[in-house]
Amino acid sequence: EQSFNIQEADKFTCTDFSGGAPTEGSAWLTVTSVKDESDVYFDGEVRVGDLFTMFAGNTNKGKFDADSFFYVYSDSSKTNLLQLSSVHTSCSQNLFLKDKFGSVQLLIFENEFGLFTCFVQATYGFTLTNQGAANSGTIVEFTSTTNGITDDCLSAIPPADTTVQPGDTVVVDKQVLIDMTVRQEYNTVAYIRAETPMGFSCDDTASLQFTAGNPNLPSFGI
Repeated sequence: EQSFNIQEADKFTCTDFSGGAPTEGSAWLTVTSVKDESDVYFDGEVRVGDLFTMFAGNTNKGKFDADSFFYVYSDSSKTNLLQLSSVHTSCSQNLFLKDKFGSVQLLIFENEFGLFTCFVQATYGFTLTNQGAANSGTIVEFTSTTNGITDDCLSAIPPADTTVQPGDTVVVDKQVLIDMTVRQEYNTVAYIRAETPMGFSCDDTASLQFTAGNPNLPSFGI
């Protein structure tokens, strides 16, 4: 995949082997110091699209060296190298959120000033009203589906509020993690079904569309 960052050509390199890093499934990732490869910042399997954490606290120096190697292997045997990147990780060359180095992208970092992330915790507010005139309704199904991924939200309703009297309203909040690295449209559909004491069932849906995310950075590097 194409890299985008502002590191100089002598600070960042990326080379593909055997077709390069996978675009689906998983790979084995090993991150080390260039100067001393016994300083390992991460070593493990990572699924495409998942997060992993580089950590220097348990290394010989307790901090990142000036340059780091990112080895991407096909599996834990480390016999089939797919990609090798060298990234400058000292303060003399700034790193920015959304910087991409080969198949690896910087999404979160933490330093003495705090935690910085490309993700935003958004809150959906669902207002559930019993519009019937005579019967109470007990909520038995409540889901929200965002871009094809469905979450069961029934547990978000306090047990005492699952039965709603005529004209009464229940407000339910649900937190959603928004990936700001990709500007995209989000389509959310909420579904609710309730049953009356007489065994009648009623259901309803509501939808919300919005766009979130920062525009892509221009491409640099290879």
